[in-house]
Amino acid sequence: MGPAPEEVTMAVPELINSAEVYQLYRGASGEEGDLVTEKCHIWAAQLFILSHVDFPSLRVAVAEFDKPAQPLNCISLLEISWCHCEDAQAVSFSWDTGDLLFRVLKGYGEYRLALQKLLKSRDEEGRGRLYFIQRRLFQYLWRSAQLAMSEDRLVEAQAVLAFNLNPKDGIAYVKRKLKKTTEDEIGEWLGQVCTEKGGLDPTMLGDYFSRRDTLQIFWNFVRRIDFSQMDIVAALRQLFDTFKPGGEGQVITRILEYFAESYYQQWAKDPAAMQPVCAYANSDTVFQVAVSLIMLNTGLHVAAKKLGKKAASASMSLEEYIANTRRLVSAEEVPDEALRAWFEDISCTEISVEPMPRTPFSKLPVQPNIEGWLVAVLNGTILRFWAVLVLQRIYLFSDSVGDVDPADVIDLKDIAVVALQDEEAARKRYLDHLAGSRRFCCRRRAKPAPWLLAAAERSLEISQRNSGPPAILQKSCKSPPRRLVLVAESADLAEKWVHMISCGP
Repeated sequence: MGPAPEEVTMAVPELINSAEVYQLYRGASGEEGDLVTEKCHIWAAQLFILSHVDFPSLRVAVAEFDKPAQPLNCISLLEISWCHCEDAQAVSFSWDTGDLLFRVLKGYGEYRLALQKLLKSRDEEGRGRLYFIQRRLFQYLWRSAQLAMSEDRLVEAQAVLAFNLNPKDGIAYVKRKLKKTTEDEIGEWLGQVCTEKGGLDPTMLGDYFSRRDTLQIFWNFVRRIDFSQMDIVAALRQLFDTFKPGGEGQVITRILEYFAESYYQQWAKDPAAMQPVCAYANSDTVFQVAVSLIMLNTGLHVAAKKLGKKAASASMSLEEYIANTRRLVSAEEVPDEALRAWFEDISCTEISVEPMPRTPFSKLPVQPNIEGWLVAVLNGTILRFWAVLVLQRIYLFSDSVGDVDPADVIDLKDIAVVALQDEEAARKRYLDHLAGSRRFCCRRRAKPAPWLLAAAERSLEISQRNSGPPAILQKSCKSPPRRLVLVAESADLAEKWVHMISCGP
């Protein structure tokens, strides 16, 4: 095992940076793996797994999705003799008592390279570099984020997170913190975030714009979208790539009316620059063309998905599309050549009202108060989450869901928190809970797993202060609890979680 940490001179690693340490700590997921030791064959093929570096114990841990790693499924970073890339999607480790083949499907490239750099740092710079990361993990992970982010960007990112949970709360936050008080300013801000920075939930945005009291905000939003150098089909694609419209047909009509006005104003600045060439008389013509294109798109694609083979007879032909459009739009304004080009374009590719997946949470310019692995212990089960504390909420991400949508969110506005090692009553509740749960216990002796008993030293309890209905882990539990124990990866990190939750916003 080598010398103890106290006997090694610790220093900042030079071969690996904080972003790579984060990638290793967050881990990478895969679909199959074989772990062979002297004792037994641990993993079977086609088992959903995740690998990450457990820095508090200096181990590479392999676990089932949403479950904590068991001791037998961990390899000490001090014992790994080499890390090798088997092929385009596999990485293998070797150590004194066995070998591990791990096939990684998500985040593989960054994870493998970062792990190889970490082991290279251990071999060339000394084991003290590992101990440096271990002892300063909290500061080490967020040092680069603190230096790179301005206060304005942090507040803006928090506004995005607030909007994605509740648009009303998000807009209130924008008004209070970003000083965007008028409808014009709010609409422009929403447009800028959508088109330049990303992160807003398209469904939440669409639901927000379906309300009549947001019409002026929507006008300023759509006016902020750049339609220059685009024909009308490309412009419609751009529009519906920013939000998913909700509500009835009249909502779509209102959206198209505001779109037509914005598109016409931008088109009129340089009509000859857009192909195919058109001569729109006013925004009403653009609106009529947009409606006809949406109807065409519905007949060719949306109806086909709903009706299957029956949709073929209902689909609109080129001749029918031109004839229908001519009832409202003259050939002088929109020539047949333009209609034919748009028909072919939409026939090949649907105008989708399902926006592209939004920016993953980890890519948002948001600096968390703290983040890391937490294991929730409740109702006879254990669930592992990558937890992120920001804006007085804990966002919990599941291995199997990813980092775009959190699996659950805990609002901390009315939550009390204590460390189990500092609060005897909380510690007793935790141990009583383990003893009373059959799924944690062996059949004969009714004793909880040893690691759960030991976890009390690195655990925290959160509980509701109010007398309302239970609201903790509402998405993850059929019967949400009023109290929940969360196990951190070390006593030091548990203390930091308690401190950060207690501090408030």
